[in-house]
Amino acid sequence: MNEQKNELTKSDNGQTVSTDEVPDAEKPTKHVRQTFERQFNEIRDIIDLSLNDTTLKNYAGQYGYGAERIGEGKILFDETDTLYENQKSAIEAQKAATYLLQGKKIKADAMAKRFWDIARVAFKSDPITYKALGLNSARKQAFGEWLAQNKYFYNKLLSMPDALVEIAKYTVTQAELEEGKQALLDAAAAETAQQNAIAEAQNATELKNKAFQKLKRWIKKYLNVMKEALENVPQMKEKLGIVTPIEV
Repeated sequence: MNEQKNELTKSDNGQTVSTDEVPDAEKPTKHVRQTFERQFNEIRDIIDLSLNDTTLKNYAGQYGYGAERIGEGKILFDETDTLYENQKSAIEAQKAATYLLQGKKIKADAMAKRFWDIARVAFKSDPITYKALGLNSARKQAFGEWLAQNKYFYNKLLSMPDALVEIAKYTVTQAELEEGKQALLDAAAAETAQQNAIAEAQNATELKNKAFQKLKRWIKKYLNVMKEALENVPQMKEKLGIVTPIEV
């Protein structure tokens, strides 16, 4: 049976009630902010119209917005467009780096867990080696702690000839331990690459946002001028989209 989830709100007496029980006039309204894509496409249309529509060009020119000045807006638009493409590429690179890290982390963790579990059995009667390998501690989950713990485990075990002989009795070879250590190092490198990708995506987003704010300031000034220029030509105002203000 499908259950309908009702949104909750506060009534005048402070009780929590379902919005389904509140008359429409009393339901809280939500401000829907335009998405970047929608605003950006609206600005694209405005600039294209202003550069190509003869009537709009005439009105704009009379109020100081000739082709050269409209071209300034086009330059700002093109710069934002380029930075937006860079942002999208950086975000995709971040996703790819995260996916790669997840795969390498799973592989390295599975190998380390196997060796860890076998070592606990192999050295359960040897408390000195058991403690020296850190086997008396719980396995860490956070990446940094996980990495440090397993790196220590591999380095310590690989530096103890007698321990290697003992764990070999449980079908764990030195070559396998070296392979597990390398998988751990690969995961560490992937994590570094992911952090770099995150930083690149954040920087690309910041650059795009700054350019977009500059573009929106330009278009807002332009539309304010055109609102006056087209005061007696409402159909042209609507064509230019002045009825839908650009948010800044």
